[in-house]
Amino acid sequence: MPLKSTPTASATLASLRLSVLASGESLPSKYWDSSGLNQTAQTDLRMIFPRTSITAAATHAEKLAQTHHDKHTRASGVFHLFRLPTNIEASIHREMIHSIPNDLDVQANLWSELADLPKADTSAEEGPVHLGELNLSKPKDIAKIAYAYKAAFDAGLNCIPYFTISE
Repeated sequence: MPLKSTPTASATLASLRLSVLASGESLPSKYWDSSGLNQTAQTDLRMIFPRTSITAAATHAEKLAQTHHDKHTRASGVFHLFRLPTNIEASIHREMIHSIPNDLDVQANLWSELADLPKADTSAEEGPVHLGELNLSKPKDIAKIAYAYKAAFDAGLNCIPYFTISE
């Protein structure tokens, strides 16, 4: 029996972005006005972008989410899930193109990345939430971001986790 491989930090961040994007656009009071990650939109996008529909939809939603997050975290020197250093952004984009199946049912796989992350004790909070200094190559630090979003979405709150990055 083959051992289950642990996903890379970039793969986990890409999957987390998809979960946050799909959750944010599906709430009754949408965080950002996009609908590209639902099943109907994916079917339509596959006709235009047969190999990259999920990446196209995610890229569009990411820009809207980035604007939404930037509006709430105006401090310079801080990052959030949709504004990361260039090298991390490039790695996430590569994962989106090469590792995430184009026919992925995003809604059916919401928050699947949590299975590969350690539990993080996080309460649901509204608005900008400073998570401190994080190392995005460590699963425990990615978990802090993931569980902050998940707790907020479960409570119907608009949470904007932000942080500084350590090496």
